[in-house]
Amino acid sequence: MKKLIYLFAIVMVSLAANAQYDSTVVEIDTTASGVETYAGVIIASRNYARGVNFGSGLSIQPYAGVTYKNFTLDFFGAISGNGVYDYGTTTDFSLSYENKGFKVGVHDYYFISKYGNHNYFFETASDTMNGHYYELQAGYTHDKFSFLTAYNFYNTNLEVTGNYWKGVYLEGKYNINENFSVIVAGLTGPSIVNFYDAAGFTTIGLDWTRDIEIGNLPATIDAKVHINPNYKNISPGVQQAPMNFFVSLAF
Repeated sequence: MKKLIYLFAIVMVSLAANAQYDSTVVEIDTTASGVETYAGVIIASRNYARGVNFGSGLSIQPYAGVTYKNFTLDFFGAISGNGVYDYGTTTDFSLSYENKGFKVGVHDYYFISKYGNHNYFFETASDTMNGHYYELQAGYTHDKFSFLTAYNFYNTNLEVTGNYWKGVYLEGKYNINENFSVIVAGLTGPSIVNFYDAAGFTTIGLDWTRDIEIGNLPATIDAKVHINPNYKNISPGVQQAPMNFFVSLAF
């Protein structure tokens, strides 16, 4: 519980500035120097990513960042109800560079399980998922099509070795129209950061988004219906489900 309070305090500091949201980022300030900052919060039905439900309850997901020219430093967090699962609460810090549709970046994922002792900055615990997981990402977006590839190249928990390093995550999306898109994603092998013990398709589905206003406050609804053919190879500690329904409201 102390860890969740500590994480929540960090998040609140990062969101202390006034924010104005549009459909993609929340712009707080733009100066002549070219520096822009943004912040916002997502209320989601689950902490869901890459075909995996990490918790069984409502997930509050704050985010904040700063951009300068083509560089972005970003924070994303998820404070979730674990229920019978172990990893509903996570953090993700990333640094990326984007130019002419190409984007490369490094992400630092940290999974806060409900077991073991946690020390975010210095030590890992005996729980095999505690520690920092560093992922290299590269992607390209052109018109209605986008592609992402990602690889977990290092983690701070030396107990995690062997085949779990082999999997490369691949994802392709196509925007059918302004609101609907289709997604196909999978892994080339086992990946500890993705919670899969074997290769396979992890996501085949349909996404729907729409910009709305609640009072005078702009927001975005996001809904997903995803099938996971590789659900039987999801690692213990998170939900193993052949189909996932997800909905969120972003401010």
